Order: sequence, then C-alpha cells, then structure tokens
Amino acid sequence: MFITESGGVHNGHPANGGAKLFREIDWRNPPEVGGGPRSSYGRGDMDAKVRFAIACRRADIKRVCITGLTQDAILRFAAGEYLPTMVGSQNAIAK
Repeated sequence: MFITESGGVHNGHPANGGAKLFREIDWRNPPEVGGGPRSSYGRGDMDAKVRFAIACRRADIKRVCITGLTQDAILRFAAGEYLPTMVGSQNAIAK
C-alpha cells in the first residue's frame, strides 16, 4: 500500500480543481498522471508512487493500492476491502 495525502491517483492535480479520482489503474497501461508538486512530508510525487506500485504488481504482488490516510485504511486494505486507487487491469474513474 502506498499512502498519499491526495487520497489516491487523480487525472490531474486535485488542488487545481476538477481532477477525478481513479478507482483503478491498469498496471500494464497506466494513465498519464504527471508528477505534480511534492508534499513537504513525502518522498516522491504521484508519478513515483504509480511507478513503484506498478513495479510491485509486476513482481506478482496481487493487491496493490495507492490511497490516502482515511480512517483505518491499512486495516481495511488488509481485510480485502477495495480502496481507491487499486492497481488492476483497467483505468477506471471513480463515480
């Protein structure tokens, strides 16, 4: 699991308004997400999180997620809950 203050992977920078959250990104054909500015707390931009998440999937780790610090996110993910943004087989915007 990769944690981001933006709550998952978006199709643009959330601070700019109008950005949509991806519910899932295709690890074989990920969308262009752009780097965006780094958080003062983080180690890498969104592009880096997506690259590392896809590398995990390629290493045959079945469940990979990029999400935010929502309540009990780690416990919910460990229990099998589908949290945005999962690294799967499609590029799907959350509804």
